[in-house]
Amino acid sequence: MQESWWQRNRIMVPLCLGFYALAFAACAWFSVGTYGGGDSWMHYLFARYAFKHPHNFLDQWGKPIFTILASPWAQLGFGGVKLFNILCALGTGYLSFLIARQHYPKYAWLSILFVFSIPIYFVSVFSGLTEILFALFLVSGIYLYQNFRERWAFFVISFLPFIRSEGFLLIPVFALMALYYRQYKSMAFLSFGTILFSIIGYIVYNNWKWVFSTNPYLIAVNVYGKGSLLQFVSSNENIAGAPQVLLVLLAILIFIKAYYVQLKAKTFGQDRMLNIRTILVFGTFAVYFIAHSIFWRLGIFGSLGLIRVMAGIGPVIGLTAFFSFQYLVALKNLQSRGIKIFAILFLIAVFLIPLKQNRRNIPYRLSDLEQAQFKSCEWVKENKLQDHFFYFFDPFVAHLLNLDKFDSEQTSSIIYMNNAIAFRKNAIIIWDSQFCPVEGQLPKRWLDENENFVLLHEVRNDRNINSRGDTLEIRIYKTLNDVELRNMK
Repeated sequence: MQESWWQRNRIMVPLCLGFYALAFAACAWFSVGTYGGGDSWMHYLFARYAFKHPHNFLDQWGKPIFTILASPWAQLGFGGVKLFNILCALGTGYLSFLIARQHYPKYAWLSILFVFSIPIYFVSVFSGLTEILFALFLVSGIYLYQNFRERWAFFVISFLPFIRSEGFLLIPVFALMALYYRQYKSMAFLSFGTILFSIIGYIVYNNWKWVFSTNPYLIAVNVYGKGSLLQFVSSNENIAGAPQVLLVLLAILIFIKAYYVQLKAKTFGQDRMLNIRTILVFGTFAVYFIAHSIFWRLGIFGSLGLIRVMAGIGPVIGLTAFFSFQYLVALKNLQSRGIKIFAILFLIAVFLIPLKQNRRNIPYRLSDLEQAQFKSCEWVKENKLQDHFFYFFDPFVAHLLNLDKFDSEQTSSIIYMNNAIAFRKNAIIIWDSQFCPVEGQLPKRWLDENENFVLLHEVRNDRNINSRGDTLEIRIYKTLNDVELRNMK
């Protein structure tokens, strides 16, 4: 029986990728804000000014591999970084299809639909976040390993920690596969990225331990508190959506059954493709998900409990769900017309989930904080204050005022170090109630109670911005003299 056009991968793959390319481009074009807020803007700024400040290329918060690869695009502005992430996502989608095709050739193009229908992944694509590049490297590693290019796979995976620190957690998953298949020589390539950056760190900073001693998350003092162990479980609808969550849960049962059958047949672990599905695809998702749940519960490694970190494993969640779906549609007792109609309706639901979950974020608008910062920065421009030295914490300010955040002659971040902070005379301080009291360690009263600071302008919004009941404020001060705040509690 001849296949219809929509069953043919060679037709549907370019159609799918073309559709999502247009969808991502439209969302990026019409989005005046960005998902990820301050982190998104900050990663852009690191890449934007990396050629002027080469130390940015090695900054571990900015993430070296992301900064290196995104920096040429960042010269086009923030839109260039969004374009970079869109291209990374499209590459991830295509590689996901190539992986899926070797497991379930029929309708393998549907893997692209499953990957791009992960809500948290979809909305992160048109942003400046690192999760999209992380996902591309992860899927690239799986694809290369699946195609017996183990050394190249491990080489690629070795750079994951320099896109997101969670990469250190996923390297052992690939090492497990290498140990099982006795690929001892190839396994050494999993350390290539760490060794390379350790050497660079020694050359630049005279510090062999640079990779670990300067990692902001390994040495983080948590200022965000902690929360429920089930934080990410309870957010499953926003992370993956109910249809794919059900398929992922079903996948666990399918994997258990498959290994049980092998155990009875005394062929346990001999199906290489099954091992790839369970360990490299589902396993990387499980390790990443469980680790972040523990981090937030214990309040360690700077965890804020943000669900957006799950965008980094969005594609492997989508692939796991795709494998379950294909397993079901291949069952002989599920071939009735009614079941096929239900399967089509289910796919429509999968497609619509990211639109439903992100209906308020597509296109992405400015957040309340960003709207307030926009108003405050417009006031700065109207009053011709751009030539002053600036103190601020929110990186969106640097974008709005076209300030080089890394130029110590233009700006300085508000950070209360060693129980003291110094301000220079005639400087402008843009204080915000979201970042400055916590990350910036500068309470408003420190400025209000000191006669060396004068309040020039204020933007307020009565909306609560945190669990403490704080309201949104932007306050612009000017320093009358050189002043140091010290020993203030």
